[in-house]
Amino acid sequence: MIGLISRIPGIAWVGVAALAVVAALWFRIQWVENERDTARAERDTAVLIAEANEATISILQGEAARLDALLILADERERAIRNASRENRQAVEAIADENPDVDDYLSEPIPDALRRLLNASPSDENGNGEDNSPESPDDSL
Repeated sequence: MIGLISRIPGIAWVGVAALAVVAALWFRIQWVENERDTARAERDTAVLIAEANEATISILQGEAARLDALLILADERERAIRNASRENRQAVEAIADENPDVDDYLSEPIPDALRRLLNASPSDENGNGEDNSPESPDDSL
């Protein structure tokens, strides 16, 4: 084998070494291109995910704005109901103060069946819900 190696001229060994370097560089280029393609695919996937997230964020922001408007409307309605209730209570108290018969009528205790109906849970349309009355009920409803 040593005799065979010594018979090949030195220039051929330079050619073999150059061919080996070219092959190694070719494999390196293939590896770099594969890494590049993988990075591009990951970038494209990340861009698609970011676009989907942006769409979701804009949808959620729109929904949040809609819910904020509904909360404002609900607060306004609650305030209006509280004001109307206060005005009604004041009107009833004014009438009771002016008329002793009304005052006597309003001071009568509410029958138990009516109290259960008034204090039934709001989800029970038939008045058969739990009794939500306080421990010492106010008989002047």
